[in-house]
Amino acid sequence: MALILASYVDPLPILDNYTDSLLGVLPEYRSAKSLSEQIIDTNVVKVVKNNSNEIVLTLNYPHLKSKTYTIGSSIFKARTRYELYMDNKGNYVLADISDIQQDSIYRVKLTSLKQVDKTPIAKIYFHDSATQGYVLINRLAVSNETFTKVDRNTAFTHLLLTDFPSVQDIIDADLNKKQILLALSELNSIVSLEQQVDLLTTLVSNLINSQEQPAWAANFLSKVATSNVTTVRSATDIITDLDSNKKKIRAAQKTYLDNK
Repeated sequence: MALILASYVDPLPILDNYTDSLLGVLPEYRSAKSLSEQIIDTNVVKVVKNNSNEIVLTLNYPHLKSKTYTIGSSIFKARTRYELYMDNKGNYVLADISDIQQDSIYRVKLTSLKQVDKTPIAKIYFHDSATQGYVLINRLAVSNETFTKVDRNTAFTHLLLTDFPSVQDIIDADLNKKQILLALSELNSIVSLEQQVDLLTTLVSNLINSQEQPAWAANFLSKVATSNVTTVRSATDIITDLDSNKKKIRAAQKTYLDNK
């Protein structure tokens, strides 16, 4: 199954006299008036499939020049939903829908990008390969590709269920995560970690300086042992996650330091 293209409205066809220089002109771009006055509509996006069955989006904002984005193997992650935005510098921003829905900090970070438009350019779902999934164009598409027209009032995740029933597992996982986050306080979690680090720092300092441990040490270590994360996850899985997350953090830091 290829990437399914969908839209809320019927796309405009690409006619013989069409060139990318017309992209962004209002739907009546073929009229003499719109061409002569160069009326620009940033709600328009050109959508084509390349020879690799990837979907290429082209926007033509006057101040950003032509910007293209390829939906395919370079961003593929199995069973993952995304929203695609553009920031005010003309950079595309790909956001995991699960992160947006569940993480209040992530929503703030996304909002701070000062997007050209607050609505996403497209919503994307990859199933088991980079060429299998669903792409919902959230703009007026200019395209000769085949589109599925969908109801704007239907949530993206629920649109996926028709073609990918196993997405129900993602819906259930999101709900479970939401329930956990609602039951816990982010602030309390941060304070607990900060306090635990302070107590551990005291114990390590005493060890280094060959000093006697405080009276609370045994009780503290006992309590930590009974509520240790290894009571719910194996150490092997934790180490694997730590390695993966640490590498992402170091890569991001390196990019920042190299470009600052």
